[in-house]
Amino acid sequence: MNPQLPDAGNYDNEDCFNFDTDAFDKRKLKVKCPCCGRWFAALCSKFTECKHGGWRWVGDSHKEPYNDFTTHCRKCGKDFKFTAYTSQ
Repeated sequence: MNPQLPDAGNYDNEDCFNFDTDAFDKRKLKVKCPCCGRWFAALCSKFTECKHGGWRWVGDSHKEPYNDFTTHCRKCGKDFKFTAYTSQ
């Protein structure tokens, strides 16, 4: 991932899962552009790319899955990165 890109932070995608149907709704994950403050469903954007994924340690007790993304804000025209994870 490009370290020079502004970082929008980490977002928990647990609310995107419907546990009754095992469906994942990408529209429910809203990301805030760190440059202009616009909130949008970045996972639905054609500009969003997954750069890396895997498991990361939470403290020293357990791991949780995560994915690092880059995307483009259509309002301000800036590229930025964010991380989506599923809390365990």
